[in-house]
Amino acid sequence: MATLESNAAPSHSPRGLRRFIRPAIAVGAARFGAGLLGARGRYQRTTTDMPDGTRIATWIGGTTTGRPVVFLHGFCGDHAAMRPLAQAVADKRPVILYDARGHGQSDDFGTPALMQTLAEDLLAVLNAHAPSGADVVGLSMGAQTIFETLRLTGDASFVRFVFIDQSPCIASGPDWPHGLFGEAAAADIAAARAEIAAQPRKLANAWLRGLWRSDERLGMKLLLSPSMLTGLRHVPDATLRLADDMLQQDWRHEVRQLTKPILLLYGGRSIYPGAGRWMADTLPHAELELFESSGHALVLEQPARAARALRRFLTSA
Repeated sequence: MATLESNAAPSHSPRGLRRFIRPAIAVGAARFGAGLLGARGRYQRTTTDMPDGTRIATWIGGTTTGRPVVFLHGFCGDHAAMRPLAQAVADKRPVILYDARGHGQSDDFGTPALMQTLAEDLLAVLNAHAPSGADVVGLSMGAQTIFETLRLTGDASFVRFVFIDQSPCIASGPDWPHGLFGEAAAADIAAARAEIAAQPRKLANAWLRGLWRSDERLGMKLLLSPSMLTGLRHVPDATLRLADDMLQQDWRHEVRQLTKPILLLYGGRSIYPGAGRWMADTLPHAELELFESSGHALVLEQPARAARALRRFLTSA
């Protein structure tokens, strides 16, 4: 689906096996470390029960005192993608990870797949595990979930925000070139939405070939990612149906109201660095760290740097 790739960075030709070895080792080590962390009992698996009976797989870890940090993963992923980031602050703060509805080990959508439902789930997780408030870290769809929660209840439940490579409006328009489609015409965006709704499996194709691509090494990283494999367990069911609802949302108004500290981590080779710069320029207490050589999956491409930035921001006060 070419339209979905209109704002993606071009790929490069392979330059030999060495370009795959280092990222393979890095991702493998990160996943092995995350596995050890779970095996040593640092994370307790539990279930957060939603009012409609949906069970949300949840993991609790870190310290027993301090303000909790809640981690939200991206589209068609699961909580494992966030474990290396959680590990960066687990010696200082309680951490909460969970699989979004329709992803990983959580139940599927029993109702239409909407961002509002994901936001309501986040509020339920907060009520169950962080009733006095939390810092929140959202990657891609996780950031969108936070945006939608701001629409529902404002920012009273949150103290600090970390948004990782997402736009507050992914449907582009004449006044907004920072979305998924770049500067595509409204008619082209509408056609893409219709195609996704009719054949959601095509979105997985475009997503792997465009949205997540920064260079040829990233394909190997994605193939090595258990988060990707477990997240894709639900495709092409309700998970991909979320795409149409995402494309209809515009959270710029809600984002403009934020006055609390915000860290923005964005990939320079992603399709969203312009959105990151807009947020940094618009919000008085936001700081932007641009990962110039990374794409949308910057937490896979530069996990150590992402972890350092997160730790500095969340443990500095």
